[in-house]
Amino acid sequence: MQLWPDQSIKWMSCEGVFPSAAETNTSLYITDASKAVEPKRLNWVVKTDKTITIKTNVGVISVDLTKFCSLKLPHKVSTVCQLEFVDKKATFNSPHTEYEVVYDSQQRPLCCHISQTSNVIIDNLLCVKVNAKLAIYYTNGNIITNVSLHNTRSIATWGGKWDLGDENSLYIKSLALIFNYEGKGQQLFTLSQEDKKRQEDKKPYDYAQLTQYSSGGDNWQSENHKTRRNKVELQHKGAKGSVILKGQTTEFETLRSQPFIEIALEQSNLFIQAQHFWQKYPCGLRSSSKRTVIDFADQKSGCEVELQPGEIKSHTLGFSVANECSLTQLKLSNCISLDLSNTQQSQAIPFLTESLLQHPLQNLFHDPNGESSYDHKWLAKREALDEFGWRNFGDLFADHEAAHYEGDGIFVSHYNNQYDPLFGFLKLWILTGKSEYKTLADDLFDHTFNIDIYHTVFDKPEYNKGLFWHTDHYVPAETASHRTYSVHQECDVYIDHIGGGGPGSHHCYSTGLAFYYLLTGNQKAKQATVDLAQWMQQIYEGDGTLLGLVIRAKNANYLKFPLSNKLLLGSGTGVVRNVFTNKYPLDRGTGNNVNVLLDSFDISQQQSYLRQAEFVILNTISSQDDISKRDFNNIEETWFYTVFLQAVAKYLYLISQGGAMNKSSAKLTVKDKTTSAIKAAFIHYATWMSENETHYLANKDSLEYPNDTWTGQDLRKIQILLCAFELTHSETMLRKANELSDYVYPSLLSSKERNYTRIQVLSMQNFVDLPSVKNYFEGVKQLAEKQQDLSGLKQNKRYFARVITFLKQYSISREIGLLCVRIPAFKKVFNK
Repeated sequence: MQLWPDQSIKWMSCEGVFPSAAETNTSLYITDASKAVEPKRLNWVVKTDKTITIKTNVGVISVDLTKFCSLKLPHKVSTVCQLEFVDKKATFNSPHTEYEVVYDSQQRPLCCHISQTSNVIIDNLLCVKVNAKLAIYYTNGNIITNVSLHNTRSIATWGGKWDLGDENSLYIKSLALIFNYEGKGQQLFTLSQEDKKRQEDKKPYDYAQLTQYSSGGDNWQSENHKTRRNKVELQHKGAKGSVILKGQTTEFETLRSQPFIEIALEQSNLFIQAQHFWQKYPCGLRSSSKRTVIDFADQKSGCEVELQPGEIKSHTLGFSVANECSLTQLKLSNCISLDLSNTQQSQAIPFLTESLLQHPLQNLFHDPNGESSYDHKWLAKREALDEFGWRNFGDLFADHEAAHYEGDGIFVSHYNNQYDPLFGFLKLWILTGKSEYKTLADDLFDHTFNIDIYHTVFDKPEYNKGLFWHTDHYVPAETASHRTYSVHQECDVYIDHIGGGGPGSHHCYSTGLAFYYLLTGNQKAKQATVDLAQWMQQIYEGDGTLLGLVIRAKNANYLKFPLSNKLLLGSGTGVVRNVFTNKYPLDRGTGNNVNVLLDSFDISQQQSYLRQAEFVILNTISSQDDISKRDFNNIEETWFYTVFLQAVAKYLYLISQGGAMNKSSAKLTVKDKTTSAIKAAFIHYATWMSENETHYLANKDSLEYPNDTWTGQDLRKIQILLCAFELTHSETMLRKANELSDYVYPSLLSSKERNYTRIQVLSMQNFVDLPSVKNYFEGVKQLAEKQQDLSGLKQNKRYFARVITFLKQYSISREIGLLCVRIPAFKKVFNK
C-alpha cells in the first residue's frame, strides 16, 4: 500500500481465512516465504463476456455480468437483487464489473474480489447508483457482500436548510437480496447471535418471517427518528415475527433480532447472516421452502426510508452453501490487535508510543471504577439518543450540546466526526489492543462515509463531496437529521449565528479516514480522503468561473469603497484565500486544508498535494510576521491558529520521514529552502506561544461559554510546544508545555464535563507526551531555522501570472453550468 523512501514496505494489506477454532488468543506473524515450494496456480477464476466463474472447494460459483448481483451457487442456489421505489419505476442498466484474484504466499487460491456498479434509471433520469462488493473465498465458498444504494442528485431546496423531504429525495420500497433454491428448503431459524445458543435453539420451520420495526431500546421513540413530517412515526418497539410448521402459525416478539438463517437443502445447507440487522432497521426477512428474502428497507415496518440527495444506504450480508458454517465465518474479523512495540518501532504512525499508556489522560478514557469505557460511555450514549436505524447507526451523540437543556425528552444533536473521533478510536485501539475501539471506528467510518459526506457533483463546487457540519450549536437537529440546519430550528442562539449553509472548510476531518485506509485497506476511506482534498481546493482555490471569483472576492472582505472602510460587496465569510493578495486566513479552515492535503499526499504519494500544502503554509505564516498584529488575545476569533500550527508540525514530520532534504549537499535546494522557511515560521510562532500563551480559562471574561471544552483545546498547545522543543531543545518551550500540562490534565480529569463527547474526542485526538514526539523530526533538525522568507519564490504566483492561468483554464460552458447551480432561476434560461 505504501513504501518508505528506500522502497521498503511501510504499509501492507494482509488477507486470510481463519479456522473457527482460532477464536482464542492467537499470535499472527508474517514470514519470508521465498524458500517455499510454489505450487502452480490453479485456473480457478475464469472470465467470459457474460460470466465470471469461480471454482471453490465447495463447488462452482458463477457471477452474471449482465445483471446486478446475480449469482449461481452450488446445489441450485441463486441470488438476485430487488430494488423498488415508492411511486417510481426503477430500471437497472447493465452493470460495470471489476474483479481481482488473490493468492496466498504459497500461490494457493484465497479469494476473488468482485465489484459491480449499475446505474439505475428513475423517471428517465440517471440519478441512482447501486454497488455490490463481493469477497468469495476459495476454501469454504463463503461470500461477504456489501450492497449500497446512492442517490447521486443534489439537494433542490434553496436557502441553506437541509431538511428531510427534499424534492430530490427518493423513497425506497424495497432493497433486498433474494435467494432462490430447490430441494427440501426446510428452515432452521434462530434469533441468537451465539453459535452455541444457535445450535440449541434451532428448530425446523416451513416458513419464517421477521420485521425489525425499531431499535427495541428504552428510547426507541426518541425524537432522533423524526420523519420529514417532523414527527416520530415508529409503530412498534423492537421486532415481530412468525413461523409456520405443519400448518400451525406461531407469532412472537423480540427486542433486538440478529437472525441467522440455515436452509436444509438436498445435499448441503444455505447459511445467511445479515450484519447489523436490528441496528440498521428497518430490516426484514421472509423465508419459505423455495426462497429467502433479506430486505433492508422492509415496507412492512411502516418506516419511511428516505434516501436524501448525496446520501448512501449501505448493508453487509454474509452467506454460504456448505455443510456447516459459524457466525464468525460470515463476517469480517474485528478482533485483531497490533503489537504496540512493533508499531512504535516502525514509526509508521506519528506520536504513538507505549509511554502514552501511562499518560494521565488514560484515566479520562477508562472509567476509574473499572467499568469499560466502551460500555460505560459510548454505548450508553447510543442508547440515550437511540442512535440506531440505517441513517443514524455509528454516529456519536453530541451530548455536550444539551448541557443547558431544560426541556422534556432527549436533546437530539449529532456529532458528525467533529475533531476526528475516528482517528481517536483508531489511536486507542492500537494503544490498548481493545477490539471495542476498532468496533467503534468501524461503525463510525460506515456512518461518516455514507451519511456525513455529501456524495454529489451536481451542487455548488464548495459543497460537492464535502463533510456536513455537526448539528448546529445549542439547537436540536429537528428534521435536518445529520445535515446541520433545519427550518424548524431557532435563530440567533449564539453570537454570529448564521443558521444556514452547507459543508464548510472549518469542518473537515480527514486523518481518521486516511489511517482507516492504511489500517484496513478499505478503498472507500482512501477515496473519501482525496475527495475531501478536492472539495477543500474548490473552496480555497476557486471553481474557475467569473462568478466564483466574485464570490471569493466578497468572502475575502478585501474590496472596499475608496477612502472608506465600507465593504464594496458586503460582508463575506472571510474564510477563503484572498484572490488579490494570495494570502490565506490563519484559522482552522486553512489548517484543515493543509491537513487534508498532507493526508492525501501520505496515502497517494502524489507530490502535487505536498507542493500545494507548502504553498498554503507559506502564504499563511512567515518567520517575519509581527505576531502582535494577529490579535491572539481575542480568543473567540483566533483560537484556531493552533489547529493550523498542528498541521504545520505534521508537514515537518512527513518531510522528515520522506528524506526530502539533500543531506549530502552543502547547498540547499529550493525544496530544502521551502522546508527551512516553514520550519522557521513554525518555531517563530511556537516561541511566541512559549512566552505569551496560557490556558484558555485564565481569560474567562473574554469567552462566550467558558467551559472545559476550552481546556480540551489547550491540549493542542501542549502538542505544538513539545514538537517545537524537539526541533529546538528550547527549555522555554518545554517549561511552557509542562506548565500547561500541570493545569490541563488535572482539570480535565476532575471536570464534571469529562465524559462529554467533545471533551473525550479532543483528548483522544490530541494527547501526547515528550517520548511520543521524540525522534520524529530528525530529517529537518539540521536545516537552518533562520532562512529568507519565501514569499517571492516562483511557487507563489504573482497577480498577473494568476490572471493568465485563470484565462487559460476558463470555460464558458462551465460558467453557464455553475451559474445555473448557484442561481436556479437561470436553469430555464439556458434549458439546463
